[in-house]
Amino acid sequence: MLGQLFSLFKTDQTDQRINAFFSCVPLAYCGFQDGEAPIWSTDFTGLFGLETIRRVEDVQEALTPGDAAALEGYILQLKETGEQFSISCTAEKTGCAILLSGRLGVIDGQKNPYLILWAQDISDQTDAQENLKTELRTAEIQVSLLNTLLNDLPMPVWIRGTDDTLSYCNETYAEWVQSDMQSVLDGNIALPLTRQKDALQFENRGRIIIDGKRKIIDIVEHPSPEHGIKTGFVVDGTEEDHLRTELTRLNRATQELLGNLSPAIAVFAAD
Repeated sequence: MLGQLFSLFKTDQTDQRINAFFSCVPLAYCGFQDGEAPIWSTDFTGLFGLETIRRVEDVQEALTPGDAAALEGYILQLKETGEQFSISCTAEKTGCAILLSGRLGVIDGQKNPYLILWAQDISDQTDAQENLKTELRTAEIQVSLLNTLLNDLPMPVWIRGTDDTLSYCNETYAEWVQSDMQSVLDGNIALPLTRQKDALQFENRGRIIIDGKRKIIDIVEHPSPEHGIKTGFVVDGTEEDHLRTELTRLNRATQELLGNLSPAIAVFAAD
């Protein structure tokens, strides 16, 4: 295609006509033959911070060192095999992020093809991608920290979807059902005494056996319609129940003791 295009301009006004034609192309360009640059667009030199271009090395030298070496290798491969390339690079002077593509244009009857470089300023897209990557890394860190905090809790915590399918559980939840987290989610394994399907706010107290020990637990699950989820957690009330039982027993024993004493006894409050 490029060969046919260049063959259209076999007059003394070749450069002017080619430039006029390519001025309609929404990409910056530069064309080389025998290592020298007969044509280029002002947009091309502007992207690279160059005033003029005489040889392909001028473009390479306008890039950061790593990109310059990469471009040199791609150009050699293009000349040897004709394999087209596109690379992202950075102009050292302007700081522009550039998508640079290389093609060969052959003119009928000429042995030496044209090396054509097309350049597109992708700085805005690159900045947007970097911002997105930063936001993604921040979100991943926050999720990791949240997972660590929830997994360190001594109580089961879980999240269900609106269809009652488990979408998250912490490690304590998995331990209580004697499984691992992934198996719990894959099998949608529910804790004993948990809520009924389609219930809204749910609270329940009951007794279960965990690791051979009887526990008294309070289960709470409530919906979050704005997020389309239901969150739940368990509070281990075993120790509280034990203390309540001990307090009741102590009060009963104290009453029996006072009731069996022969002297009259009165107990007054602090006021």
